[in-house]
Amino acid sequence: MIVAKKVLLVAVLLSLTHLGFSIWSFQQGLVSEPVPVHWGLNLQPDRFVSFEQHLVEMAFLQLGSLGLLTFAAFTKRRLLSGLLTLTGAGIFLMLNLVAWVVTSIQLSGGNQAFPIYLLFGILVIPIALVVLVLRAPKVVLGEQLLIKYSSITFLTLEYSEIEAVEIVPIRAMDFGGLGVRYAKRRLAFIPRSGQAIALKLKSGESVLVYSRQPEILQTVIKGKLEQL
Repeated sequence: MIVAKKVLLVAVLLSLTHLGFSIWSFQQGLVSEPVPVHWGLNLQPDRFVSFEQHLVEMAFLQLGSLGLLTFAAFTKRRLLSGLLTLTGAGIFLMLNLVAWVVTSIQLSGGNQAFPIYLLFGILVIPIALVVLVLRAPKVVLGEQLLIKYSSITFLTLEYSEIEAVEIVPIRAMDFGGLGVRYAKRRLAFIPRSGQAIALKLKSGESVLVYSRQPEILQTVIKGKLEQL
């Protein structure tokens, strides 16, 4: 939760920076009314409002982008906090990138088309992440237990956090779908239904990881726990 609170603090500062810069730009005459706030399918501006209305809408957008990060910072469930921090940070960065691009267009006089590369990123990046988490995760058993997708570490656990390990069946319907899911104090890495290694944590939460060879993982992890 400490990490989540630090991420939230940084996000709040970035949000205030953008809002402050927008107000300063308007006061300096760098942005004139009406300001463009929406772009159509042809990527040309098709909605203009007063700066005051734009500022209100932007403030609501910034508050909305902080929603998941705020919940992550104050929930007492460590695994849920980590998942929401990752998800919330991604949403926040994407929305703030859009906000800064909109501001740059407004600074240019409002006639600039919405950049196609950003639209492409907004569409492609979330799809790529969904495809990534639908792959079988990799469990790395070193000094710490790591759960990874490709080279990206999604979760790090100390062996001292683990109370017990067992093999359980895992079904997508129990978690509302495939991918990285959280339900009933259980964080599941589930690319498909099958068998999973279940790590019961001393915090009361559990981690379930789909595996084609859960027996091997169980044996190695038990060996690590016995060495503590």
